[in-house]
Amino acid sequence: MNCSILLAAESSGKNDEADWALSERKKLDENIQKKCWDGKWFIWAIAEDGTVYGTQSIEEGQIYFNTQVWSVLSGAATPEQIKTCLESVKEKLATPYGLMLCAPPFIYASRDIMSSVVYLPGIKENAGIFNHTQGWGIIAEIMNGNGDRAYEYCKAALPAAYNTKAEIRQSEPYVIGQTTYSTYSKRPGNTRVSWLSGAFLSVFPACPVAHRPESARLRNQVMMSSSVPFLVLLGFCGNS
Repeated sequence: MNCSILLAAESSGKNDEADWALSERKKLDENIQKKCWDGKWFIWAIAEDGTVYGTQSIEEGQIYFNTQVWSVLSGAATPEQIKTCLESVKEKLATPYGLMLCAPPFIYASRDIMSSVVYLPGIKENAGIFNHTQGWGIIAEIMNGNGDRAYEYCKAALPAAYNTKAEIRQSEPYVIGQTTYSTYSKRPGNTRVSWLSGAFLSVFPACPVAHRPESARLRNQVMMSSSVPFLVLLGFCGNS
């Protein structure tokens, strides 16, 4: 896991704090590997009573998007886990309209257990598509060296891709919305809550560039796609 405390300590020459951060990171990585890997993807959460969410052993909400891509972005996943969990994202969460937050949707779960059941299947937290998370999936695939899939996810998230399909998106073709209805909805592709700036800032910087902090530098990694002539670029800012 890339630790901001570790980066700050190293850059400022505070070796004792850097050693502490490395020690804590090692403990966390060991616990993640011991408790959180479910064979094909990382679990979502563990409740106070020990109930595990986002696991293959339950019928609803088996897989969650955030824990897969952030295991890649943070460096917590092993190379084999990266390959496996990103394939699971592609298989279970990717749609023509974007990457779903989770799947399958919650239908029978109690509201006391999972509040997302208040939404219809395919909407928002209940297996919907949150547009501010799309950039994370794009960056994860760039870091994995898969430019074609990164571009596929990027194109699905971009409003301009729906210029000739306005009846599907039902939102301005130049605005990122907060959420899009997924294929579990009866209205897949409909986008709602437009002009949400947080979603814009998350998606567009990642299309198709992955930004990663490295000590006092920022690495910009651009990946080639076989279908689009992107320029391969590694850029740095700060001390070199």
